[in-house]
Amino acid sequence: MCDIERIGEGGSAIRFVIGDHGSDKTFFLNLVRLVALKKGLVVLSADITPDRRLHGTGGQARSLYAEMARNTATRSRPEGGAMASVVERSPRRSSGMLTRRDRMLER
Repeated sequence: MCDIERIGEGGSAIRFVIGDHGSDKTFFLNLVRLVALKKGLVVLSADITPDRRLHGTGGQARSLYAEMARNTATRSRPEGGAMASVVERSPRRSSGMLTRRDRMLER
C-alpha cells in the first residue's frame, strides 16, 4: 500500500507479481487495483505473454503497450477503456482549467 500512497503523491512504482498457478496472484492484483481506483488513480494492466512482452523484435512490446492502453481503468470506467478520457482530461488538469463537470467526474 506504500506504493499506492507514493503514486498518489506524484511518485512512481512498478511491481511484478510472480507465483505458481493458484497462488492468488489475480486476487491480489484485483485487490490492489480496487484500492487504487478508490483513491482516484488511473490503473493500467496487462498480462505478459510470449506475444506481449517488455522486449522483442516482432512488435511484442508494442502489443503489450496496446493491451495496457485498452485496459486503462479509472473510477468512472473500472472495466477499462478509459484511455481516451484520461488523455482528454490531462491538458486541462495540467493547465488548471478543470471544469465543474471534470471536478464532478473525479469524485
